[in-house]
Order: sequence, then C-alpha cells, then structure tokens
Amino acid sequence: MFKDEKILNREPRFGQLQSAQQAKTKYAEYHSATWQALEQLRSNSYGMLQKLDESIEANDASEDANVSEMRSYEGEL
Repeated sequence: MFKDEKILNREPRFGQLQSAQQAKTKYAEYHSATWQALEQLRSNSYGMLQKLDESIEANDASEDANVSEMRSYEGEL
C-alpha cells in the first residue's frame, strides 16, 4: 500500500481558528468512519470468499458421490 510499509499519519493543516478546530473534528470523524467502513467491507469480502470456497468443496464432494452412485447403476441400465 504505502512505500516502505509506512502508515498514513498526516492530516491536513486546519489552522488555529475556532472553525479550524471544528473542521479538524469533522475530518477526524469522517476519516475514522471511512476506515471503519473499509475494514468492514474487507472483512465481509473475506467472509464471502471463505463461504464460496466451502461451497465449491461441498459441490465437489456431492459431484463425486453422484458419479459413484451413477456408476453403481451401470450394470442395471
């Protein structure tokens, strides 16, 4: 992500006025909410990939069982 594994540790300069303090607070809230949403999205994506892998494995096992059962009927057809 970042060069040399550095973390994002800088925020915009807002100055010293009262409105700057409000802007800084709003920026911090927005930044925090954005990162939390991204982390949740990443976590959800990882969970979906795990479930898809489990589904593929279950399908493979089911398909193998179907093939075995069909082969057991070959003499009867």
